[in-house]
Amino acid sequence: MAEVKDPVEKEGEAAVRQETVAASGEAAPAPAQKVEKPKRPPMSRKKKKRIIRWSIAGVIVLALALALVKFLGGKSGAESTVVTDVVQYGSITSTVQGSGLTKAKNTETIAVSTAGNVQEVYVTEGQQVTAGTPLFVIDSEAARTAVTNAQKDVEG
Repeated sequence: MAEVKDPVEKEGEAAVRQETVAASGEAAPAPAQKVEKPKRPPMSRKKKKRIIRWSIAGVIVLALALALVKFLGGKSGAESTVVTDVVQYGSITSTVQGSGLTKAKNTETIAVSTAGNVQEVYVTEGQQVTAGTPLFVIDSEAARTAVTNAQKDVEG
């Protein structure tokens, strides 16, 4: 049967109980023993130094990380400013310079049957012309004599 123990037992009552238990034939309960946890062996100096070094290194790395976040992490919303300006309309000019050779897409060769000096040119470089447009005037003695001979033939 279960027995209720008082928090404070007297020596006499404990002895009576032990006798009662012994008379009833049950095994005598073992006296209460303290259960001790196994103690850790003491740390060596090397281990202590290693733990201290790693702790210091961890603190330094943490401080560097916080400093990098603070300086390189960007600006907070309170520090940003808004800049406004008036819109202006204007022209943008750019100059391109270069050197090289250019070649026309289409070229034509003019063959003149008479020799002479060019007196006037009626077209400019790059201008588009059509068939029948006068290009230049040539001063030629041979052409002048041919024209005067042709006029005499017509008159005569």
